[in-house]
Amino acid sequence: AEKGTISVDSLLEFRNVWQHGMDASVNVLSAESGVDLSGRGPTRWAEQMVHEVTAFVNLVASARAGRFIEDPVISWTQSKTVMAVLDEGRRSAGIRFPADGSPKLV
Repeated sequence: AEKGTISVDSLLEFRNVWQHGMDASVNVLSAESGVDLSGRGPTRWAEQMVHEVTAFVNLVASARAGRFIEDPVISWTQSKTVMAVLDEGRRSAGIRFPADGSPKLV
């Protein structure tokens, strides 16, 4: 049976996490940081996804050099598995994108 929901203050930072019970109760699951994320201005995301962007740039550079290498952290198989889970989640929720009618890539 459903017990409630979880909410976070930011999908990228997870500084504050709360559990909202079906009885309207709220439990703090993290040590609240007290940081007002909306008040940080244009530098808010300055350090976000640095490692992901670096890995992407390195993979593109390798492909341009004719070396198609797998990321050492997340394999192609793992990436395809995550994409399949996301696709099934969207399908189950009734979310459909125009590209969903296109043939699947192998």
